[in-house]
Amino acid sequence: MRKIQELLSNRSVLRIGLALGLLLLLRQLWVSLGTVLRTGLPPLGGVPLALGLASGLVAQVLQASSWWMLLRSVGEEVPFVAVLRGYPRSFIARYIPGSVWAYLNRATWLRLDHNIRASTSWGCSVVETLGLVGTCLWPPLAWVVSTHAGDLALVLPLIALLVLVTLLPPVIVPRLPWFRGTFPKGIRFSTWLLVVAMDLLFWTCYGFAFLASLNATAASPSGNLFAAWWVAGLSWLAGFLIFPVPGGLGVRELAITLLLEGNRLLATPNPALVSVLFRVVWSFAELIWLGVGTLVRRSGQEVGRMGDGGG
Repeated sequence: MRKIQELLSNRSVLRIGLALGLLLLLRQLWVSLGTVLRTGLPPLGGVPLALGLASGLVAQVLQASSWWMLLRSVGEEVPFVAVLRGYPRSFIARYIPGSVWAYLNRATWLRLDHNIRASTSWGCSVVETLGLVGTCLWPPLAWVVSTHAGDLALVLPLIALLVLVTLLPPVIVPRLPWFRGTFPKGIRFSTWLLVVAMDLLFWTCYGFAFLASLNATAASPSGNLFAAWWVAGLSWLAGFLIFPVPGGLGVRELAITLLLEGNRLLATPNPALVSVLFRVVWSFAELIWLGVGTLVRRSGQEVGRMGDGGG
């Protein structure tokens, strides 16, 4: 525990995480972009790609905003301008193998710049992640429900599971032994409903960015956002569950390829290309988001603490 506290008090952890995470993201982008350029397929649609990139940027802001609302709900007042800067800069470390580095970096940033306990940062991150996992299950479960509407023995348990998975995180996490005392006032239910709504908007943007990537390679564009949503959401979940793989690299591409093969709603001649192109679009969105965060000036609160914590 003492060593963890020392890590959280060292600004070098932030710098190393940012530098190494950015390096790995750039390498991943270079490899993916090279794969796309070597396909020899007809020119990619510029308009769909631009729309996909814009949708990806909106999704990044939505994700950071929902996490910011969780922080505020437990009494931690962090200026939103500080979140615009700190969230992408700390979370880029998720591209380091092991997946824990992003959360370590986030906790270090909040401790050094805003004097927020690591347990609060980790607790909010757990709730945030469970919210994303729960809401990404809505499209596939809704699809099953819509296609088996007459089978109540199947439909009703799935609906109950969907509601529980989505609404229980703010109830369960504060009661876990690791986070007791972290949420003294709990997480307001109204706040959580707003977070869930923003998560659903996040997945809508995520699915639209995927659909745009698919349409950039298709002769006849598809407009089935619902189908794109559940393909993109399930592939994200596959990459998330195999947590040692940084950023779900390779796992999400494989999942997308398998889900697109024989998919009549999202017909494409080259599912593998779509999966890699989606990675390129999302990576560019992350780089722009990181650039915006780097250019945003530190709030006065952060400037006042720059000398704390070493580094």
